[in-house]
Amino acid sequence: MPLTSSASRLLAPRQIEYTNLEVFLSLLYRKHRGGDTSALLFNSGYHANTGLIASIAGGGNTMILADKLVHASIIDGIILSRAPFRRFRHNDFNHLEQLLHENASQHRNILVIVESVYSMDGDKADIERLLRLKKEYPNILLYVDEAHAFGVIGPKGLGLAAASSAPGEVDIIVGTFGKAAASMGAFAIVHARLPREHCPKFHFFHSHPTYAGCLDTVLSRQPDSERQPQGTPGTPWPATSNSII
Repeated sequence: MPLTSSASRLLAPRQIEYTNLEVFLSLLYRKHRGGDTSALLFNSGYHANTGLIASIAGGGNTMILADKLVHASIIDGIILSRAPFRRFRHNDFNHLEQLLHENASQHRNILVIVESVYSMDGDKADIERLLRLKKEYPNILLYVDEAHAFGVIGPKGLGLAAASSAPGEVDIIVGTFGKAAASMGAFAIVHARLPREHCPKFHFFHSHPTYAGCLDTVLSRQPDSERQPQGTPGTPWPATSNSII
């Protein structure tokens, strides 16, 4: 197995390890999200968030509404997009609903960004409330960073979105291999109708080592079980939680 990709995915697209892992992730999430699910690999969660947000919201006529405590990489992606944005109070979905009422009719899309599990306090976003808001405001694109949930919560550890009542209504999921999966790199789960050409960072950064792309072998050995969330949305994780991958 080669130890390096030697180039970006644009110039060296044929490494089978990357393709296998993307196909594996697509099939894994497709069981919960439906048939138009696609996966994209990134070098890190930072690359994923900055590249995806700037690409999705940078085309004009999109406004971003983000939780006050989202990760710095999300903030950088928002700034790079140059899209208008507001930040709602942490896990205050009444405040989010107020901002939607004020702004949704003025923009083609509203990109709502949250983390499913927040790293500092361990509290969780109310995905079900977000899904209800999306029904009320059809122009919402729902973006959920699952970096701290992947491998910990939900069916096969796929996160809070996969454990929700309508996983396919979450438009973009970002996960990382550098935490519960004990490796490196990150991924995005998107609808297949979102072309990867819309994300230049996907093409132009140097790919991570190919041995990190062999995670499909490791992940496929995880038991097909439901990892149960603990507590209620908005409450910290218990210090004694043993829900690890």
